[in-house]
Parts: sequence; structure tokens; C-alpha cells
Amino acid sequence: MFYAGLIRLKPVRYRPVLQFLPKPANIAANINGNYPKEASMYKLAKRTLIIFVAAALVMVPFGTAVLAGDLMEKDDISAPAMTADILVVRPVGIVATGVGFCVYLVSLPFSYLGGNTEEAWQSLVKSPAKFTFTRPLGDF
Repeated sequence: MFYAGLIRLKPVRYRPVLQFLPKPANIAANINGNYPKEASMYKLAKRTLIIFVAAALVMVPFGTAVLAGDLMEKDDISAPAMTADILVVRPVGIVATGVGFCVYLVSLPFSYLGGNTEEAWQSLVKSPAKFTFTRPLGDF
């Protein structure tokens, strides 16, 4: 006990508010410099929480940008988009339609036996042809 003038002071014992956290005495290193298991688990939990919070804070702007991009209208199609469409995308679509038709012919006996010739026609020939010939120029 300590005496300060006429007042008698008692030493205060440390009582943690949160019972699941280790006490500061448990975190101290022992003679060899090794920390107890509780201290390393505490550090791991703390680092994990910091990483998750930082990742969440970084990802929020990206999510809002994606949502904002969905709300924007694409009414104006630029000249470079039209040029790329007519010079690159349409010829690739024509080739994809031809290759799809050849693959359809090769797979026709198997798809006939399986009863899915219409689905094969739709996915191998009709979809590439629709993408190539019926959509507006520059509209991807």
C-alpha cells in the first residue's frame, strides 16, 4: 500500500473490459524472445481485420462506378467504334459464322442422335450471323 499524505492508496488491478482479448501481461515475450500463442493469434486477427477493412474501402469506389456505368445511356456511337466494327469485328463475325456452320455440319449426326439440332443451329450459326448482320454499326 502507498501513502500519499494522509490518504491511503491501494494498487489498482488490471481488469480487461473485453474478456476475449489477451491481457498485456500475456503479450510480453518470455526470456527466449518468443511470444505466447495468444499474442500471435491476436496479431493475426488484428492484421486480418485491417486487411478486410482496407479491401472493403478500396472496393467501394469500383462498385459505385459499375453501378453508375449501368445508368449511363449509350446513344452516341463514335466514329472510331464504327470504323473498328466495319474493319475488324464484322469480318471476324463473318468468319465465325462460316466456321460455326462447318462445325454444325460436323456435329449434325451427333446432335441429331441427341435430339438437339435446333440448339446447335442456334448457338453455332444463328447467333454469330445475328451478331454480324443485324445489329447497328458500332453497337457492341
